[in-house]
Amino acid sequence: MNYAQNRDAAPSRGAISRRTLLTAAGVAGGLAFTGRGGLAAAATAAPTPVPNPASYVNPMIGTGIGGRNVGAVDMFPGPDAPFGMIQWGPDTSPAGVNQPVGYAYSDSVIEGFSLTRLSGVGSYIFRDIEFLPTTKPVTRSPGTSWSSYTSGFSHRTESAKAGYYGVHLSNGIHAELTAATRGALGRFSYPAGSTATMLINATSSMGYNGSSLQITGPRTVVGWTTGGHFLGHSQTKLYTVYFAVEFDHPFVSYGTWRGATVSRGAKSVSGRGVGGWVDFNIAHSPVVHAKVAISYVSVDGALKNLAATSSDFATVQKQTYALWNEMLLKIKVTGGTSSELTTFYTALYHALLCPTTFSDVDGSYMGFDGVVHQTASGHVQYANYSGWDIYRSQVRLLAMLVPSQASDMMQSLVNDAEQGGWLPKWPVANTYTAGMGGDSADQIIADAYAFGATDFDTKSALQYMIKGATDTTSPLGQGWYYPRGYQATMTGIADYLKDGYVPTDSSTSSMGSSLTLEFAVADFAIAQFAGALGDSATYDTFMSRAQNWQNVFDPASGYIQPRGLGGAFLPATDPATNKEGFEEGNAAQYTWMIPQNLAALLTALGGTGAVIARLDTFFTQLNAGSGAPYEWAGNEVTFGAPWIYNYAGAPWKTQRVVRDIITQLYSPLPGGEPGNDDLGAISSWYVWAAIGLYPATPGTSELTVGSPLFPQITISMPGGGELRINAPGAGAGKPYVHRLTLNGAAWDKPWLPASVVQKGATLGFTLSAIPDQTWGSGKAAAPASYSQGEAPAIGFVSDPAVNVAASGSVAVTIGAQNVTGTRQTVSWTADVPKGLSLTPAAGSLSVPPGGRASQVVSVRPTGIGTTAGPYLVQVHEQAADGTNLPPVIFQVNVSVRFGSGGRKHAVIPASARTGARRTAG
Repeated sequence: MNYAQNRDAAPSRGAISRRTLLTAAGVAGGLAFTGRGGLAAAATAAPTPVPNPASYVNPMIGTGIGGRNVGAVDMFPGPDAPFGMIQWGPDTSPAGVNQPVGYAYSDSVIEGFSLTRLSGVGSYIFRDIEFLPTTKPVTRSPGTSWSSYTSGFSHRTESAKAGYYGVHLSNGIHAELTAATRGALGRFSYPAGSTATMLINATSSMGYNGSSLQITGPRTVVGWTTGGHFLGHSQTKLYTVYFAVEFDHPFVSYGTWRGATVSRGAKSVSGRGVGGWVDFNIAHSPVVHAKVAISYVSVDGALKNLAATSSDFATVQKQTYALWNEMLLKIKVTGGTSSELTTFYTALYHALLCPTTFSDVDGSYMGFDGVVHQTASGHVQYANYSGWDIYRSQVRLLAMLVPSQASDMMQSLVNDAEQGGWLPKWPVANTYTAGMGGDSADQIIADAYAFGATDFDTKSALQYMIKGATDTTSPLGQGWYYPRGYQATMTGIADYLKDGYVPTDSSTSSMGSSLTLEFAVADFAIAQFAGALGDSATYDTFMSRAQNWQNVFDPASGYIQPRGLGGAFLPATDPATNKEGFEEGNAAQYTWMIPQNLAALLTALGGTGAVIARLDTFFTQLNAGSGAPYEWAGNEVTFGAPWIYNYAGAPWKTQRVVRDIITQLYSPLPGGEPGNDDLGAISSWYVWAAIGLYPATPGTSELTVGSPLFPQITISMPGGGELRINAPGAGAGKPYVHRLTLNGAAWDKPWLPASVVQKGATLGFTLSAIPDQTWGSGKAAAPASYSQGEAPAIGFVSDPAVNVAASGSVAVTIGAQNVTGTRQTVSWTADVPKGLSLTPAAGSLSVPPGGRASQVVSVRPTGIGTTAGPYLVQVHEQAADGTNLPPVIFQVNVSVRFGSGGRKHAVIPASARTGARRTAG
């Protein structure tokens, strides 16, 4: 069987996948922020097509507050090269010092300029080695009085564009920065006749754990700092970053500090709370140039990276700007307003910042084993993957646009596994972290391969994917990474392998339901990757595991629900407020996160009519946060939800909702994104949405269809071809598709085959401001779902916990929900613990297509002295073909009765105490 077949025909559910100052350095041709936080319109209309997309990049977008339920977007405005190692940019206060990225648009004080940061994350890391130019002589230790040296600033004299950042400080210094891949340049114009000093804080890192600084020559300073403890977890390993800086002015004096102690004339210092300063004579030249580079290997590595970086500010700025143009021209846009072009190309810019270069110019890098390794000639080691976030859209965009770099990124993950033993899922530098649940490296690798990044060791990659999904001998497995503390509540692989789900309990996993869904998606990705490589046995195994979402779907409530230690669903509560069992979301939001088999989910929810009505309610709010039963566009859990209308036969509603999100929640403003960007995740979703396409199913290369925002889009594809999108008259007010052609032939399906990604194509859209409720709405037009390994029905019980008096009885409904289009016969048998009776204790259900059937049974305690306490009743359900359905377990709470002498009988069955579970079939 050809596991990599193209699917140009209509899909079936069981199909196998394929796969200076503002005026001098403003944002030319786009938009520039005014001092009041507003926008100044571009002087001229956008060219057609856009020849210089870098001119529309405004790095100030995302540096502010994104609105209600959003908080800080956490973008930084400093210069960066595509996938650059170094991010020399401004840190501000008061708000910025409490934000992971270090910069807040609302601030008015520059704290300094640090060398590293992660783009758009909501957790503290990096911000290593902070530089602060000042006109004040060092009279007090900056280690204890840093704020006395900082300076105010105004957005009126601040500018940012691709590869450049500039700000005029209130102390009269004009600071300008530009960046290459491994090095960066600063240009600091001091006021004539002033003191010219540069402070270097070696201990600015988030998670700081020690530093060293040495003044090694008349114009050179080197050093290192160790940081880490990502997400505040003390178990997270530390990284060390080394730096080297060279100034064009010789030092006339210098010194160091440790804490409150100042050592004038000292050339070196190590320990905690340390730094140094250098003074310049600017009588003949008030402009001081600095060239700085970093390395995660050694000071010698930083010096090599320094030597490989040009010393000419204008040259580096021009080269990086040109490099951004080259990258951004992978998607050529014609038409659109200046605002739309700025939002689009800045989003694409943000999506191309990470993962970041980790190997030095000579190919050396620090491995996960703490040993220096060497990349193969011409290749790059990358680091910093926001795995849980980026697998849903950003990785596939990278693989499609820059397959060579994306292949190196995948090989980097394989290298990490070979050195550390396991694929990392949220790696920072050369360390494992406990970032988010699931095993997202599986999706990342499968996504990249499906979208054209195939030049890496796929055999080793698959081996480590399987290891992470099956090996329970180490805490470093699928799930979280550490055996103690907070991480102990987030493991779950052993439970998942045993039962097909992760229970929710403080002693095992407080987020068992979302973890189960993430594991199932990872299993699906493994299956697709294995299938594409021709490994049919692994494909079959993991396709069955990919259906484990069924084990946490409760037909009785209509939601993904958490199961307790005993296996019974926890009592259903308001899905808007019940976040128990879920990570960064709630039951209402996570219920839509079944990208591998949406057809079965939609059937289980009552069919397309019921689903459309439910989605309509869900999208009455577009960015509701985690405490409401609505869309939360600012978080990755619901990235796929707006596209589900395509599966339900109402693609025009996908077109409307997607357009509403990109026009209402994204803008060319400081708060112009709906949530933390998370290393390009939120930005990449916008890029896909504005193109009018979305990669809905991890590990596959099919695209589901929305509508393009621009009249013409041309995308460079990994196979060397182009995807040309023609949509005359397209714009914000015309979201609805009335006609679509694929390579000149009519195409009436709201999805595109894998060949579009593999070879390129020409799409022709006819758009309108009026919805067309017929295009793409046929049942056979729905995008592919993958049913292999699914149980044809999901069992349920009317209540996961019932109460009964010792001398009474209680009625319980046992049933099954069909998830297929054919009638199913389901037999059931109950395991009734001693002390209870169930009448009847077995039966058979005839379940109509897409419907449900049920039977009422009577539960009764059987005797005095053995009836008190909770009991677990397990109902084994089986389809006619022998397939075991997901477990049905409910708890019976028998009220105590009084024996002689008024003593309470409190006999608790062992099964209830130990949380006995039934293994899913």
